[in-house]
Amino acid sequence: FELDSSGNLKVIGSTTTTGIKTSNNGDLRLNPDGTGTIILEKALDVNQQQVLDTKNVFFDVYEMGAQTADFSIDFDLGQKQSCRINKSGTLNIAVERPVGHGNFIMQWTFFTNLPTTVNWSGQGGAEVRWAGGTQPDWELNTEDILAFYYDGNNFYVQATQNFEELS
Repeated sequence: FELDSSGNLKVIGSTTTTGIKTSNNGDLRLNPDGTGTIILEKALDVNQQQVLDTKNVFFDVYEMGAQTADFSIDFDLGQKQSCRINKSGTLNIAVERPVGHGNFIMQWTFFTNLPTTVNWSGQGGAEVRWAGGTQPDWELNTEDILAFYYDGNNFYVQATQNFEELS
C-alpha cells in the first residue's frame, strides 16, 4: 500500500491485509483510475452480516416489536421490517421518507385487538397510495406482507394477506 500526497491509498503489487481503516471522517472511497472497475470476487460483509455475494443482495429484518399505539415506519432502519400490532380504535401510521428510491417490505400481524380504522400518512407531503385506490380490510391473527415502492415523492403499496401453513 502507498499513501500519496493527496491522502489516496494505492494498492501496489500483491499484499495481504486484514482490513483498511481511515483516520479522518471514516469514509472509504474506491475510485478506480481510468476505465478500471471495482470487482467483488468474494462476499461483502457489513457488521458480520453477509450483504452481498456475487449474485444476490441480502438484508436482515428490522424487528419493530409489538406496536400498541400509533407508530412510524422508518425504512432507513431496514429495507425489510416486521411488527405485531395490538391496537383497537383508530391506528395512525406515518411512513417516513427513506434516503432514496427503493422497494421495501413490511411483514405484520394484528394480534388480540384489531383497529376499526387505519390511517396512513407520508412524511413531508408524500402520499401513501394503495393498489386499487383503497387499503384492504385487515384481519386478526394472520400474517400480511406489505410491499412498498418509493419513487422519491410517494409510496405505492400492495398488500398480500392471510399467509397460512399448507394443510
